[in-house]
Amino acid sequence: MLEAIGDRHINLILMGWKGSTTTPGRVFGSAVDTIVRQASCEVLLVKLGERAGCDRWLIPIAGGPNSQSALQLLPALTRISKTPIVRLAQVFDPLLTALDLNLLRQATQTIAPQINCPVMPRPLRSISVADAIVDLAKQDGCDIIMLGASREGLLQQAINGNIPEAIARQSNCTVILVRSPIFPDAS
Repeated sequence: MLEAIGDRHINLILMGWKGSTTTPGRVFGSAVDTIVRQASCEVLLVKLGERAGCDRWLIPIAGGPNSQSALQLLPALTRISKTPIVRLAQVFDPLLTALDLNLLRQATQTIAPQINCPVMPRPLRSISVADAIVDLAKQDGCDIIMLGASREGLLQQAINGNIPEAIARQSNCTVILVRSPIFPDAS
């Protein structure tokens, strides 16, 4: 697959994903992990949920390039619904006394004019990002969670767990994981 991506100048790959793996040392499974780590193009992994709806969208944001890629794809993807509702969520440490909502406001102001539906920003406080997102998705009856792939290193993932994988494993709605293109070093 990696050769075909390079040879044919593919700019986006869309893959199905079970949401978990039994392969030791892998986050998504051997083939998917390799594509996510090494494919030069944008990667979308889709774990289909139990519900067939596509109206209620939840997009967790953290400011990284992968969540930016998810936001860029959102206008096109929400067109599959006649009545989409979008929730943008950012999870904050519960011990913070003041929340910096600039990222959430900026994302809302950027995406709202591009889609013809309500866009609701939602700051959340939780020790666990994955638990907060899964709980909000259940509470609001979300059909789709679309999030950026984790940029954490393997050691961080071993200690803290992989947030997108945890969300996909715990959620029964459709999960779309977005990984932005990898550009080779210019050196």
